[in-house]
Amino acid sequence: PFPGWTLPGVFTAGGAQKLVKTERVLPGKKILLAGTGPLQLVLAYQILKAGGKIEAILEASDISINWLKGLKGIWGNWDFLKEGWEYLRNIQKADVPLLRSHMILEAHGDGQVEEAVIAKVDKNWRPRPGTARQMPVDTICLGYGLVSTTELALLAECDHTYDLSLGGFIPVRNENLETTLPGIYALGDGAGVAGSKVAIEEGLIAGVSVARSLGYTTDADAKNHKRRVQKRLAKINRFRKVLDKMSMPRAGLFELAKDDTIVCRCEEITLKEIKDAMADGGTHTKDIKRMTRVGMGPCEGRMCGPALIEMMRCQPNAHSDALECLPPRPSIKPVA
Repeated sequence: PFPGWTLPGVFTAGGAQKLVKTERVLPGKKILLAGTGPLQLVLAYQILKAGGKIEAILEASDISINWLKGLKGIWGNWDFLKEGWEYLRNIQKADVPLLRSHMILEAHGDGQVEEAVIAKVDKNWRPRPGTARQMPVDTICLGYGLVSTTELALLAECDHTYDLSLGGFIPVRNENLETTLPGIYALGDGAGVAGSKVAIEEGLIAGVSVARSLGYTTDADAKNHKRRVQKRLAKINRFRKVLDKMSMPRAGLFELAKDDTIVCRCEEITLKEIKDAMADGGTHTKDIKRMTRVGMGPCEGRMCGPALIEMMRCQPNAHSDALECLPPRPSIKPVA
């Protein structure tokens, strides 16, 4: 009934955030947050502010080590640090456990979520033996990475490259943020998930580039304007790379699926069906789509596409050139 809803009591972090912030409804009474990256802290802050109870926050990465290594990238981005510290301070005041290097392995329940199985994980997000334990919860919010919104660029047939740290397939761009098709620019989360501040600065670069191409400004003025913007953008990107390195999904996440795990929720395609299709000669994602109908549902592969690529790479008979995105169809987004 709500955006991001998957199973009774299971939400994506973005869906839960919309539920709390926009709909002003708490997703449950005993909430578990599991995933990686700063969105978890934002969601936890909003849930606590709305009066909700969080049993624990599971961060897959060891963020203490990553922050230390990323000090150079963090330096100067004090507004981001201040915002993050505010979230952490409120989480600590509410006595919510923040478990680093932890992941959810399974969710159990009769008709709805009643229990989560969690475990400590290594640097590749693989569960450490003997660390699994049960946690009674009625709601699970999952946020293991974000996916770039590239449907328009894909339909325009711009060249794309695969970068898991930026959300999968992203359009190839030059220094003016123009794609491989002249006159088409890509920026913001449509060209790699990087946040609103990056999107604003990239918008300024693309805007002045368009203005110059139409003759509304000189080369010198456009160059000076872009230099100032690129300086600000470089500082933000230093910080963003720290978050990218920390949050990029690791192999252990995609190895959690079992044969009966549903990969494509729209068409209810299981991992076993995908493995059988690969064994039957399916070497590329488009082959698997034709053979199993994975990615043919209302979401058009937005949810299962990125997972499908990484799960195929985990299989022993996977091909190195199997990385292909599932192409979207008009009208870009499902409509009623």
